[in-house]
Amino acid sequence: MENIEKNKTAYIASLIITTIVIGVAAGLGADALGYILSFFESLFLSFKESAELPVSIHINPWQRFFSVFAGSIIAAIVWYFLHKKWHLTSVNEALEGKKMSFVGISLHDFIQTFYIGTGGSVGREAAPREFAAMLAQKWLKLCTKFEKFKLTNDDYKLILAAAAGAGLAGQYVAPLSGTFFALEILYKKVSRKSIAVCLSMSVIGTLLGTLRDGFTPYYIILHKNLSFNLVPFAIFLGIVLGYFGFVFRKYVAKAKKNRIEDKKILFTLPLAGLMTGAVAYFYPYIMGNGRGIAQMAYNTRHMSNEIVMALLICLIAKAVVTTYTIYSGAYGGILTPSISIGAAFGVLTGMIYVLIFPQISLFECGLVGSVAFLTASQQAPLLAIFLVFELCHLDVSALIPMGIAAGVSICIGIILSKEID
Repeated sequence: MENIEKNKTAYIASLIITTIVIGVAAGLGADALGYILSFFESLFLSFKESAELPVSIHINPWQRFFSVFAGSIIAAIVWYFLHKKWHLTSVNEALEGKKMSFVGISLHDFIQTFYIGTGGSVGREAAPREFAAMLAQKWLKLCTKFEKFKLTNDDYKLILAAAAGAGLAGQYVAPLSGTFFALEILYKKVSRKSIAVCLSMSVIGTLLGTLRDGFTPYYIILHKNLSFNLVPFAIFLGIVLGYFGFVFRKYVAKAKKNRIEDKKILFTLPLAGLMTGAVAYFYPYIMGNGRGIAQMAYNTRHMSNEIVMALLICLIAKAVVTTYTIYSGAYGGILTPSISIGAAFGVLTGMIYVLIFPQISLFECGLVGSVAFLTASQQAPLLAIFLVFELCHLDVSALIPMGIAAGVSICIGIILSKEID
């Protein structure tokens, strides 16, 4: 009996130490990648990113064009040689037991961040997730050398999933989002232990993530509460964006499956850079992870032909360019691109809805659209709700319309996929 208690105590201690160590590593890794991103944004696009200035709009349009084009050429060359040297193991593959190379993944995440810093159209959250998971894998391997610190095979998957979530949390200062990403998308099991590990690790990652930019909203909005009059509109957006988000998810998955990894990347990725640069010449908001499009949508206060055209072009271009960028050989996430697409669609259709309920602000329609589209693209309603909630520092009243939009959107996804987990 005494030995059983000792083993149990040692196991719990090992789990706690692992959670703390990897949480710290994930947060510091997210910070490092954030500083790298800022450096290349300053170097290539001559600006410091913030919620007030999410994209580089004050430079010569040709600088934007050549920035992302040059970035795509450099990234294509680096990824071409990386693929020849290493298999770039994804987090999902790591969960299945495949090894992540420290050097290979570090260079891979560096070039991801570099490409986004030059204006590449993909989400920035994939790099800190992968980097954190790789560090977690190395720590777990070290633990196997000490009998007292050994964890189970199921714990291995839990720790890697929690680490990826903590990387996301550190990147966006969003602890609940990191937790739900780990549980909903990666680990897909809910227990007291999994919640404790994922939440604790994400909180630690978040605390370290605040060292970079503090605890400030990622998006600026007019006010933090949402009107209950949004409920009918939330149902509409849940249906429409539930469908389009599911289609977007399908095409992104196809792009990832057929991603160019051979020498053709030396042509396809620069072509993606040309596409991005051509749009960015006129509409810089398309650059980067989509923060600019979403903030433009949330800033919309009135209807005009210019605003409608900008939102419509950016909405379509972001979906097309992001998907092609991934197919062409680049790596990155689609969380914030999904938020931006949903925000633009929500504001565009909201211009009609506010004629019925003029007390509703257009940005509220955009927020609900972001949740609906993100839910569909990830098939993860809790992640979608709380990522938008945390990025905007919303009031609890926002959970009603956002929850309805997410609920309807995931139902559409279930119908379309004909699968019920």
